[in-house]
Amino acid sequence: RGKSTYIRMAALMSILAQNGMPVPSTEMKITPLVIASAMKKGDSTQEAESTFRAEARRVKDFLVKIKDRRSLVLLDEVFTGTSSEEKLAAERALYHYLQTQGYLVLAASHSRELVFLEGEIPGFINLHASDHDEKPFQIEKGFSKRRNAFKVLNEEGLPKELLEKAYHLY
Repeated sequence: RGKSTYIRMAALMSILAQNGMPVPSTEMKITPLVIASAMKKGDSTQEAESTFRAEARRVKDFLVKIKDRRSLVLLDEVFTGTSSEEKLAAERALYHYLQTQGYLVLAASHSRELVFLEGEIPGFINLHASDHDEKPFQIEKGFSKRRNAFKVLNEEGLPKELLEKAYHLY
């Protein structure tokens, strides 16, 4: 709920500020940064490329682009299209790698298993969109306790038995 929008907005504010444009902020301190992103998703049936391979290629491409440069890295659900275990391991390793290289990272993930990185990676902070239904949403410290998937499944009219089973299995 708003994670990708928040990341894109932060990147836009950085670009505006670096170009001397006004930004909607009471205060902003910024250093010139290269902006790199791995936010595009999708399979390519024409190139017979899986979602995961496309993700891996995007990550490799931006790592080459930002090598040895101060950078703002934007990540949104990186390494999808593979098993949960491999996704988590690769995502966790990527965050560690980016931190050791000194990059500023804004990342969105539904992987609740990553919240412990706050105590493991220096400078890692968990933020989430407010668990309240207010608009505009607020960004708060910590991780979300909200269960959006079940709400969406219900709103889309999936069978009640399916929803009950999913909630029970959770």
